[in-house]
Amino acid sequence: MRSEKLQPGDLVLVFDEKRAIDKSKARKLTYRWQGPLRVHSVSENSASYRLETLAGDLITRATYAGKRLKRYIENDAGFWESEDPAWAKAKLKDEITPFFPAQDHQDELWEVDMAPSPDQDEDIMQTRSRLQQLRLEKENDTLRRELEHWKSSSRLAIDIQPKDSAKDAQYTDMTQQA
Repeated sequence: MRSEKLQPGDLVLVFDEKRAIDKSKARKLTYRWQGPLRVHSVSENSASYRLETLAGDLITRATYAGKRLKRYIENDAGFWESEDPAWAKAKLKDEITPFFPAQDHQDELWEVDMAPSPDQDEDIMQTRSRLQQLRLEKENDTLRRELEHWKSSSRLAIDIQPKDSAKDAQYTDMTQQA
């Protein structure tokens, strides 16, 4: 049952149910709603509708369930124009300008960014070597921190008095040599 009843003469769209067992994505973007069509008659319990084309030809299918129909609303406004009027562009430019102070120096930035390189392969190699250098520096910092942590933890182990001096004598000798 529909929440809103359609009357004869109303324009509607019909949902096109795909009854095929095709699981491919080929029909994924096809139109699902077909029409507009005109309601020809309504059954007594308002559960099904007979439809006709706009030319008045009755659709050969017997009836359509109300859940497969929706009211057709014509777009009177037409299509949206893609170009903004001049006053809107000027207003937009005034709103954006305060947030981008570098816009005053756009020519200078363009010259720096687009300066031709004598050898692009050389630039690529320099960039790769700089990235590798940064990665190695980061790795070295990590290793230095681990070494400092290890040294501080081994000092704590050296300061602890051994319980069995006969067994631990070798260990203390080795740590004192290092």
